[in-house]
Amino acid sequence: MKSMYTYEDWYSGKICLFYTSLENNSKRKKIPTRVVWDQILKDDISKIREEQKIIFEELVKDRLDFFISIFIEKANDSEFLIELIDEEIFQCREIMFGKITKDFFTTTFSNITFTESSISEIQGYIKLHKVKGKKITFEFIHSPNCIGSKNQKQIYQIEAEAYFR
Repeated sequence: MKSMYTYEDWYSGKICLFYTSLENNSKRKKIPTRVVWDQILKDDISKIREEQKIIFEELVKDRLDFFISIFIEKANDSEFLIELIDEEIFQCREIMFGKITKDFFTTTFSNITFTESSISEIQGYIKLHKVKGKKITFEFIHSPNCIGSKNQKQIYQIEAEAYFR
């Protein structure tokens, strides 16, 4: 019989979902047990999903606040505010829908460099969830206590959602 895990196991970082990414770090002594939904108590699955949604919304808000602060700083210094706004909108649309023509893309407003694959992932997210309307699941979100979790601020779904908003 397979082990059944709980919300507390997930939140404490003892387990992580198979659907999430972990950093590749050979120095890490303890890694969480990777599990699928079937290995978690049925009553706890909804708790985990709700917590993942809350974490997702907080991360998107943090990212969006970062973008807004950069924009406000530039807007305060700009003598051509309408042109600045037009450029910001153009760059956001390029990230979400533009044709990828080079290996790297650096935004002028946030000075963030994207690889071709990260732009492709962002565009895939936008197409699937914003254009086609597929419901977002939050399975890619770790517990805040998960050892070895990737920096969740760098998850492409967070980036895509912030650009969209």
